Amino acid sequence: MLNTDPKFEARPGAKFGQNWCVFVTWPSGKTHELCGFDTQHLALMWIKNSSPNWTVEQIMRDNT
Repeated sequence: MLNTDPKFEARPGAKFGQNWCVFVTWPSGKTHELCGFDTQHLALMWIKNSSPNWTVEQIMRDNT
């Protein structure tokens, strides 16, 4: 069975004013950048609480 689980990282945004972002890397190499979190803690909480549902939605949309 192929691993379809992406890797999630909370990092400061690359652009001025982005605050914190969640960077997502899929096993295929495709990436997503979800920005707009005011703090690292909020980005990490999104990963913990919201990333499972987000991952399923992306797989259903074939955005992996």
